[in-house]
Amino acid sequence: MNAKKQQRTSENVPYIVGGIFVLLFLGLCAWQIKRGLDNRETQLQFAAESGWSSWSDGMDTEPFQRIEVGGRYRGDRQLLLENITLNGRQGFYVITPLAIQDGERLLLVNRGWLLRESRRPDVSQLDLPDQRVTVRGRVGRLPRAGLKMDNPISLSDAWPRTAVFPDYRDVAAAIGHEVQPF
Repeated sequence: MNAKKQQRTSENVPYIVGGIFVLLFLGLCAWQIKRGLDNRETQLQFAAESGWSSWSDGMDTEPFQRIEVGGRYRGDRQLLLENITLNGRQGFYVITPLAIQDGERLLLVNRGWLLRESRRPDVSQLDLPDQRVTVRGRVGRLPRAGLKMDNPISLSDAWPRTAVFPDYRDVAAAIGHEVQPF
């Protein structure tokens, strides 16, 4: 009698394991659907058309909101974000602080992507105007990595400094001035 029970149990093992895998795959399917819906919501936020909003320190902002702000670039404190791939080519994002008014937090401006041709790019490509400028762009955030490094910004005394996925606190510490959290 015991042998029959054991044989029936061993016959059911594949069905039990198969059921576990079905539940696992259903969970993965639900997770992918949720990610897709989240990404669609982000795309809709980006695509929402609105005019340029004149921005000032302390003003509430929405992700991808179009803003316009005037100030002076702080070219002496530029950051080059490394490990940025565009169309299969390695490069840097050029992040430049914008001083709006004395005493206010700096606004970080992503001025674009620069091809990595050597260890350090030609700094002559990073030249900035000396006068006050008006910048138009979208509210965003710094790129994030899956794994946070100990020192995301190089400890060199020379500017521009290279950085690997820093957050706003890292940038503020390196620049020596508070920055906007977006």
